Amino acid sequence: MASPKVNRVPYDFASLELSIEADGEPLSIIDAFTEIEYSDNVEREKYYGSNRVPVDATEGVYDAEGAVTFRRDAFNQIVDWGKQRGKGFYQLEMTLTISYAHKDEPLVKDTIRRVKFGSRENSHSQGPENLVVPCDLFIQDRIFFDGIGPFGETL
Repeated sequence: MASPKVNRVPYDFASLELSIEADGEPLSIIDAFTEIEYSDNVEREKYYGSNRVPVDATEGVYDAEGAVTFRRDAFNQIVDWGKQRGKGFYQLEMTLTISYAHKDEPLVKDTIRRVKFGSRENSHSQGPENLVVPCDLFIQDRIFFDGIGPFGETL
């Protein structure tokens, strides 16, 4: 089996822990994915006076986005868990914790808070390939890369 990919890079060890909570009841799933991608950015605007060189700039607006490809059995587990609580797939809110390392490097632990699903896709065919479900993520908060937020905040 191929290594799971984090931001398109295969790692020797990777795990995705989902912490979903509804009505005070958590669900945790480990090693539920084959690939996950996430990124963030700050859109800033320059201020110009009468000079052609910017005088200053805005602090900007933060945005984050991501996508995950689940193993079909893990996806079904998430859907069933939501159904038991009267929650639809798009109502589930979760925190994602992604832990990965490459060879002898230290373990990296990224955390994405206040995540909901933005889309899901199903396409299955005959053959030996694993059944997977790609999903876009709707990230309402920040991505903490190895414990550090986009503006220096820590978990």
